[in-house]
Amino acid sequence: MNKVTILSLHLAFGGIEKAICSLANLLVDDYEVEIISEYKLLEKPAFPLDERVKVKYLIPELKPNGKEFKEALKAFKIGSIIREGIISAKVLYLKKHRMIEAIRNCDADVIISSRLYFNNLLGKYGKPETKKVGWEHNHWEVVKGQHDKVVKSAENLDVLVSCSKQINEHYSNYVNCRCVAIGNIIDFIPDEYPTLEEKNMIAVGSLIERKGFLDLIDIMNQLCKMDARWHLNLFGDGEQKQDILNKIKEYGLENNVTVHGFQSKDVINSYLSKSSIYMMTSHSEALPIVLLEAVSFGLPIVAYECPGVDEIVEEGLNGYIIAGRDLDDYCAKTMKLMNDTELRKQFGKHSLEVSHRYSKEIIKREWENLIESL
Repeated sequence: MNKVTILSLHLAFGGIEKAICSLANLLVDDYEVEIISEYKLLEKPAFPLDERVKVKYLIPELKPNGKEFKEALKAFKIGSIIREGIISAKVLYLKKHRMIEAIRNCDADVIISSRLYFNNLLGKYGKPETKKVGWEHNHWEVVKGQHDKVVKSAENLDVLVSCSKQINEHYSNYVNCRCVAIGNIIDFIPDEYPTLEEKNMIAVGSLIERKGFLDLIDIMNQLCKMDARWHLNLFGDGEQKQDILNKIKEYGLENNVTVHGFQSKDVINSYLSKSSIYMMTSHSEALPIVLLEAVSFGLPIVAYECPGVDEIVEEGLNGYIIAGRDLDDYCAKTMKLMNDTELRKQFGKHSLEVSHRYSKEIIKREWENLIESL
């Protein structure tokens, strides 16, 4: 195998996009690596990308305008509706047809698809001699109908790679192609680890309903009543940002919670290095990269029970998993860590041991073994 191509929707901020850039960086030492991205949303990829990785943008002249189209409909501005509708139709047409053309003309030995939409096109239009790999990042319970869509999209693939063992075991029972579990990559190992003595907590993720950050503000409200010296740094942006800011103001937590919005990896790493507890309130995940980054910094974790968490958080060893989204139990377990520096350090040490499973060396070997087996 000489050339690997990865299909991407875009290379802006996002967990899948980070995984794509990390994988490309891993493989470029041994293969010619190309990323075919439909949209060019930023001047350069949001995440570090080796200069040897070739990037081809299919629709550099246009960007998705779903938000603008919805706003036009809501305001019932006929002119705007027509204008945005024409742009939307053009984007959808070019998105499909340019990706089909790119797949048909791709000379890679292996093509890795990062979306269900690409799985379908790759299975239908990929060259017979090309090895076709689907790469699944979502738990089947996250989106209604996800299971059926994944199974259908894998019909003409050679391999379905899942980012977690749980997802892999599930689809192994339903798809005809080969199934493999390969975890996400921890691509940054800090030079120095937190002392775990600072009274700082941290959470990172899109500010959307599935991440449960409104619940996190409720939790902080309870914790600060017991110990107001602690501070939460929340990184991310999204549709719930204003609701979160409103709740912070409602509780009077302006001195205890800071919403930083999107920030560079260097900025987030600098805060991880000064934190003592990682807080997670997601309703569903696959194998959350933010948790992998947290354990790579040796942080203890408190998380609500949801798919994907128990592959990283080992109950009572490097963190706590809270069943039933029980707010009182979440607060009690977090307070236990807040009050015990030695327990935090004990948990942090085990987090570092967990992080070794997702090192560059291990994940690279697993991908290369898969590619060479094809």
